Amino acid sequence: MAFDPSELTAGLPAPAGDEPPSLRRDIADELADHIECAWQRESRARPQEGFSDEEIKRRIVERFGMPAAVARRLWWDAVKEQIMSGRITAAMTTLAAAACIACCVFVWQSTRIGNELQAALLESQREANLAMIEQLKAVTASSKPTGDWYPLRVRLVDEQGKPVQGKVTCSGAGSTTRLAFNETIQTSAAGLADFGLVPSNQYTVHITLTALSEFAHFSTFIGPERPAELSITCPTSLPPRRPIRFEIKPPAALAEQPFYYVAEVIGLSRQIAGRNWSTNQEDKMIFLLDASGQILGELSRTEVYDGTTDSSYPSSSSPSGFAMRLPSSVTLKEAGQPRGYLCNVRFVVYRAHLPKPADAPLPELRNLNVQPIFRTSCDLSLSEPQVCKLDPSLSLWSNVRHVLPHTASVPYGN
Repeated sequence: MAFDPSELTAGLPAPAGDEPPSLRRDIADELADHIECAWQRESRARPQEGFSDEEIKRRIVERFGMPAAVARRLWWDAVKEQIMSGRITAAMTTLAAAACIACCVFVWQSTRIGNELQAALLESQREANLAMIEQLKAVTASSKPTGDWYPLRVRLVDEQGKPVQGKVTCSGAGSTTRLAFNETIQTSAAGLADFGLVPSNQYTVHITLTALSEFAHFSTFIGPERPAELSITCPTSLPPRRPIRFEIKPPAALAEQPFYYVAEVIGLSRQIAGRNWSTNQEDKMIFLLDASGQILGELSRTEVYDGTTDSSYPSSSSPSGFAMRLPSSVTLKEAGQPRGYLCNVRFVVYRAHLPKPADAPLPELRNLNVQPIFRTSCDLSLSEPQVCKLDPSLSLWSNVRHVLPHTASVPYGN
């Protein structure tokens, strides 16, 4: 063999104390075995060419690399964890010793400082801290920007300017140059929600008045030449109840039909100082009307069967799909007044199916509605009583006329 096994590990560093005793010998034996196999393979590969020992050695080096370098790499892979661990331990020990020495020096020097010098130093630090606090207060109270950051405060007041308690959420979308912002603050006793300094951005402000179950939201831009404080006028009590009337005029061809109507009035929102406030609570009243729209009474929600929300509701092509009954035993109570919100009003048309029993407040009623159920709106926040109308021009009547023959198989009065 052209390689001396003793030369394979000759270039390795001196053995360390924690190096395994047989490591270098194992590496040399392993390499020698691989080189011997490669030497035999190269000698038999092309016997007719008659490679010399130097040529075989060169070919082995080209394929595997210098044996001494391979041995060094194998040795390093085996001991590098121990070497690095030792170096790290030594470094940490040195740092710990330095830290202990520094602590001892610091304690020794601190002990030498007199009470008078120590008091003077503390007083100087106190004055510096107070000055910094005053500067921060001035920056927060000022409407002037600090770099690209601007103060954002939301103050909730009533129509007399008195503070209102509520919860304010402010959110702004993020971008490649700024982080997204989303924070919720309960207002202080002064009705103020202070979000501090925020980056210039378009923000969405959501205000919730828990006591009234009402909320409002709007967008605003915070940036140069914009007010630092937003003053929002809020409601402080539920709107008063307002009277409502209904006026129903079916086409002449349907004028003699024994129609009844269920009017569902749902409060949605109101305007305060030009801002829309929506209600979270379901402010719903259900009225029963006669053929002219006069209110006969108020129905409870559990007694009104709305077939359009039931999974067994047949398709509109089936005549029986419009035979939803309102029983004659329904309980009518004295009609109240809805609150002064902007309301959504939904009408459902019924026809008396049989004469009214003597001991019942109503005849049996069948639902004549087809999709879509007629809806309209009514603003009860106005001072004048509102009138909700069903006039002859509405397409609702053509739908009723279409299904009427299917529901009149038992003539009224027979």
